[in-house]
Amino acid sequence: MPKIRVIPSILTDGMSQVKGERFDNWRTVGSVQTAIQLFQSRDVDEIVLLDVHATSQRRFLDLELVRAIAGVLRVPLAVGGGVTSVEQISDLLRAGADRVVIGSAWYTQPELISKAAAMFGSQAIICTLDCSESERLTRLAWGTTDSAVSAALRLEALGAGELLLQNTSRDGVMEGMDLASIKAVSSSVSVPVIAGSGAGTPQDALEALQAGASAVAIGAMFQFTPVTPSQVKAHISCQGFEVRA
Repeated sequence: MPKIRVIPSILTDGMSQVKGERFDNWRTVGSVQTAIQLFQSRDVDEIVLLDVHATSQRRFLDLELVRAIAGVLRVPLAVGGGVTSVEQISDLLRAGADRVVIGSAWYTQPELISKAAAMFGSQAIICTLDCSESERLTRLAWGTTDSAVSAALRLEALGAGELLLQNTSRDGVMEGMDLASIKAVSSSVSVPVIAGSGAGTPQDALEALQAGASAVAIGAMFQFTPVTPSQVKAHISCQGFEVRA
């Protein structure tokens, strides 16, 4: 079994680091570069950087920001925000990203995933699944609402190398993760599932892994509590999960 990854998730509005709750109520909480420097000094396995306003503002993640971050990181970097074409994916990879996160675009352009997987390899493509407590997608997939499991199976068939599973009602509130959806999706696909949204304690991360996730993406807990990635790794390691050194 691959080693478990603990992944800090940094959200940006294109300029600053931001925090929201339930994908809303965004506020500035600091500098992206400062957050990167902090996690660079800690025991992290990867970093995810997502521009949360890029799609709604019809723009693309800042390539200069990606270059600046990739130039100092010693761990893999996954980035996303407003990605709608294979050309943009290519630009991000050339700027130093190791993997690209595709969110809204796959709902309207499912062919983008298969094209990107063919050009860059499935391992370079992460797709987000935003679900609710009832395991229904919050957006329209191919014209209709679809279950998270059904959408996950489609994304796997299209060539997505990994899925980032998020919950719209738990995002940013640190009250626990959506274990039912994590279990349902993880048991249905063979590609790794990154569990996001809701972790407030190391136990929350452990329970997501016990539900079947291959990695945990954590934002608010690492930013607003004393808990560190090393402490999360120590906690899950004590329960028999192999973590990266």
